[in-house]
Order: sequence, then structure tokens, then C-alpha cells
Amino acid sequence: MKKLTNIPFTAIESVPQLIKDFLNSEIPGFEQTVFNLQNVEKQFVLKEENFSSDHRKMLSRVLQKQHSDLSLSDKQKENLEFLAKENAFTVTTGHQLNLFTGPVFFIYKIFILLFAGFTLLLGYWQWSDQLKRWWNR
Repeated sequence: MKKLTNIPFTAIESVPQLIKDFLNSEIPGFEQTVFNLQNVEKQFVLKEENFSSDHRKMLSRVLQKQHSDLSLSDKQKENLEFLAKENAFTVTTGHQLNLFTGPVFFIYKIFILLFAGFTLLLGYWQWSDQLKRWWNR
């Protein structure tokens, strides 16, 4: 039988020291942005204070329009409408392909969001050279 070993992300040699320092809250001024439950709650308060009701409604409206040509489930439509509400928050993560540790990190970030244990609208954003070329046309 194989013995499995957990390797902390910060123990992976290919991860730059700057990223390790960030994850260990060793970079002054970035303590609130490290992903943990206490900081998520602080971010909710910060976003609530700085993201107006008009912005929420506009975000919901624009996303609904962008998805209008797609066949969305009732739950997807409900989530797009929910974004307009004052108590709606999203956790969005992204990944530039092959940055740092490549595809494994890509999957790792998605699973962290899926199993975070929050009742939130989860978003995933991916930037690629193809998207960059399309965006800058």
C-alpha cells in the first residue's frame, strides 16, 4: 500500500520566496489579503462599504446580458439576479496558466474555492494569451 504524504504549499521548491512570504503573512501591508476565514469576513465589510448598490445592480445586469445567449439553469439565473442584492458577496479567483507551478496549482485553486465551506457565489476567472489577444483587438 502506498503511503501518502502531505506537502505544504510553501514547502514546494518551485514556489518563489515572495509567494511563500505572502502566504505566511510576512509582507507588511498584505495581511488582510491572505485567504483565511477572518480575512474573508474583513473583506466582506470592506467591499460592503466600497461597492454601492448601483454597482451591484449594474454588475448583475451586465452579467445577465452577457449570458443571455446561453441556456442557463434556473439556479444560474437566480445567482445572477442575487448579485444585485446588498448581502451578496462573491469569492473570485483566477490563474494565469503555467504561472508558478502550472496545471496542478490551477486545479488546487479551484478545489480550494469549491470546498471552502462558505455559502457564497463562487467565480473562476482565467486569463490566457488567447483571451488577451481577443481582449486587445
